[in-house]
Amino acid sequence: MDTSPTPSAETQPAVVPVETKTASARRGAGLPFRYDPRFTPPILITCILLAGQLSFGILESYTKTLIAIATAIATEMILARLFAGKWPHAASAYITGISVGILLRSPATWPYVLCSMISITSKYALRVKDRHIWNPSNFGIVAMLFLASDAVAG
Repeated sequence: MDTSPTPSAETQPAVVPVETKTASARRGAGLPFRYDPRFTPPILITCILLAGQLSFGILESYTKTLIAIATAIATEMILARLFAGKWPHAASAYITGISVGILLRSPATWPYVLCSMISITSKYALRVKDRHIWNPSNFGIVAMLFLASDAVAG
């Protein structure tokens, strides 16, 4: 049993507010660049993609994957500007493009372009309570398997 006296309000030290850093200081205002944490998932996915490609050859081709990524980003930029009136962060579109590049198989290039466009467009067309439903790349893959089953495989 603890028999030490309970400190009274008079003996307790006064609470002194500590000055906090400003938001710009926390973000590294003195640095020449600022790291945006939204880039972490795309960087990790790219590393996994490169490791998988170098180890197991999981891609149809680098070119088709880059085309899928570029198309997804371009479509996202255009649609976000049209519908939201602002420039979006490209991380989501980048991840969608990589997913299309990994999951779609076709000897032609046009399915990668069309699938990326369908995927990103679904984010703006299929919405509930102002949020897109379904995973965009998965929706695009399923749409391509349904619409162009003679030209693509999963």
